[in-house]
Amino acid sequence: MMFGMERRRAGGTVSSMFTALFAFSIVLNLLAQVGARAADPASQLGSLVVDAVVGVTFAVCALVARKLSAFRSGWVMLAGSVLWTFGTLATAIDAISGAWAVLWALQGATDVIVIWLALGYPTGRLPTWWARSVVAAAALLYSFVAVTRLFLDDPGRWGTCDCVPNPVAVLGTERIYGTIEPVAVWGNLTIAAVALIAVIVRWVRGSAPWRAVNVLMTAVFAILVVVWITFDARWLLPMEWDGTGAVLLRSGAMTAIPVAYVAGLASLRSTRARVADLILATAHTGASTDDPDAMVLLDADLGILGADEKRYRRYAAAIRREYAHVADEAYRIGRAGVLGAFLKRDAIYRTERMHQTGEEFARTNLRREIHELTGENTDAL
Repeated sequence: MMFGMERRRAGGTVSSMFTALFAFSIVLNLLAQVGARAADPASQLGSLVVDAVVGVTFAVCALVARKLSAFRSGWVMLAGSVLWTFGTLATAIDAISGAWAVLWALQGATDVIVIWLALGYPTGRLPTWWARSVVAAAALLYSFVAVTRLFLDDPGRWGTCDCVPNPVAVLGTERIYGTIEPVAVWGNLTIAAVALIAVIVRWVRGSAPWRAVNVLMTAVFAILVVVWITFDARWLLPMEWDGTGAVLLRSGAMTAIPVAYVAGLASLRSTRARVADLILATAHTGASTDDPDAMVLLDADLGILGADEKRYRRYAAAIRREYAHVADEAYRIGRAGVLGAFLKRDAIYRTERMHQTGEEFARTNLRREIHELTGENTDAL
């Protein structure tokens, strides 16, 4: 009892922490809007609002995932919400505070979380060493890029953005950063491509039900990787692509990941409930059903009853071996009772095909076995 109380108390603490982080993410997004208005009163906040939607969507989807009992995935998405929102806040205050440098460096971790979600769907666990290696490589690259941006990137001082200088940047590193950045870009492209290949291979090799559940996540992640590659390629190719439209495309692709994740969780939960219902139907209580799937499953489960005599006898012998621990008299009474219950039904099989091809064979087999068990004549049944 004490142990149970401790577990409930611990669960309440974790739930409170989750709620607090959820609220923190939402408040951060509100602060980002206020900060942007303070920095530029004339701003329409267009691209910033679009950017903020990503953090809010991650937070809401984290809450939904938790409600669907996907606790690990909920925490991962909530972390993505908080980290992305740091970047939104950085964009809002970059003209009035040097803190943008630290906040902007933190946002990049959201890319790692997105890869984790795509490879770990739907459990939040990375099932193979390959998936773990891809996420580890993404985390390592993110750490490298974050440190590089934090201490070498200073666009405010270089005049490449309307932001205050980076207070922690080392002076005179523009050329060094210009050399390192393409390496990081190619690393991003490689990891994104490898992650996409892993997701597609997992989908192709999965069963038909798995592909049906996972198709949305696979498609959405493919779109996101294409967007990532396009954004990274603009640093390598002579492309002009910026502004609210670009932000909308990138933010929309990021937003689709947690939405696809929880949509898949809901579909998976529905599928599991459906499978559970079908399994319970095989209890053969005799209750009527008009569910065609249940009818097919029930007939398949009873298919052996309509087999030829030789095969049916092998089946009956196997059942007796399965219950070898039961005394002969008790077994004969119990087995005859079960078989008699099937004989008393108006129809053993529920589908038209099985009723036409197997009904008479099944009744003949059941009558014969009951007679051998008890000596009773069941021709009237």
